[in-house]
Amino acid sequence: MAIGILVAVHEFGHYWVAKKLGFKVLRFSIGFGKPLLMRVGRDADRTEYCVAAIPLGGYVKLLDEREGMSPPMSCIARSPADPSGIALPCCSPARR
Repeated sequence: MAIGILVAVHEFGHYWVAKKLGFKVLRFSIGFGKPLLMRVGRDADRTEYCVAAIPLGGYVKLLDEREGMSPPMSCIARSPADPSGIALPCCSPARR
């Protein structure tokens, strides 16, 4: 029981800081494995709050920049001299 409370307080710290810094929180979970209880928040982020089967930890899942919006098609560039035909995003570090 004490580990569960400690985990909840610890993970809430991650959640609170992420929200204060403007990150989108996708899921706040106490425990691992199959969710036993799940609730979707009413806020704009639609955060999933869940309690899972194995209460030995938890996690806060944030929106990853790779999961967000993809670059528009106009941002995809390919060199005419490149025979490989591989399209590279024009905003990648290699092309700056």
